Amino acid sequence: MPQARRSRRSAGSDGGGRGLGNVEANIKKSATRWKRPDWVKMEDGESVVVRVIDVGSDFKDGFVHPVEFEGKGRGSFTRDVMCLDQDDDGTPCPGCRDDLERRFKFWCRVIEREADKVNDSGKTIGYEDQVKILSGGKRLAGALNKKALRRNLSKRDIEIEREGTGWDTDYSVEWVDEKDKPLKPAELKMIEESEIDLDRYTYTPDFDDFYELPGRDDEDEREKPGDRAKRGSAFREKSKTRRTSRASDNGDDGDDDDPRPRRRGRTVKSGGSLADIRKRKQAGGSKDKPAIRRRRSR
Repeated sequence: MPQARRSRRSAGSDGGGRGLGNVEANIKKSATRWKRPDWVKMEDGESVVVRVIDVGSDFKDGFVHPVEFEGKGRGSFTRDVMCLDQDDDGTPCPGCRDDLERRFKFWCRVIEREADKVNDSGKTIGYEDQVKILSGGKRLAGALNKKALRRNLSKRDIEIEREGTGWDTDYSVEWVDEKDKPLKPAELKMIEESEIDLDRYTYTPDFDDFYELPGRDDEDEREKPGDRAKRGSAFREKSKTRRTSRASDNGDDGDDDDPRPRRRGRTVKSGGSLADIRKRKQAGGSKDKPAIRRRRSR
């Protein structure tokens, strides 16, 4: 009677063997390295509680021009490029020369309290504090600066509430804590590990590189200086025609230059107040759905 063929088993297969090379470690590194930073989003009637991280000279702001670029395989997209004439002293700037929209914008890192925690499919699976980018225009910056002139914004949480859309948008900023509260060691570690680089958004290009994406290799090394600015002319008219739509859609809101779907905002049940936030923080927080993650006031 023929003997049953024995299956070949590699060494170390008994009881679970070693992984393949550094696959597991490198997959984890890849997931964190290429993760895009999240941005604080607020719709009309919503509010969000944050702790501002960047204050003083670390708070980034300036004037930008919206410039349209051609993406690789994903069509065109618009990115804000820093104006070269920040001090209005007549410094030559392609954006000013081509009559592109010029507006004020700021960027700073914040810890958003009880932000949506989503999985790879975009489904909310919980709520947790997260380091994000807060960006906007002169109205939000003015409301923040009004508080900053009285007290260091990095010392206590604030609640930012938005009312309106487009150019008809106003913001109010209120203290959440009655006294200064230093960040906990876990929060400081979270900030350090976030690896958000604001210089990416405040990078000021040379005149000839104004219509080039930062870090993009030249397709033709023999290209003469000045040709790059000329090549941007194909996008200038598009940028001009998009001014009205961008103004009505975005107003003073911050926007990510990476095209990705915006998550639907979540409003909060009536009865929420800053006092409720303080009580929940004193109780150590909760893993359940926050009762007043965002507040709608009408």
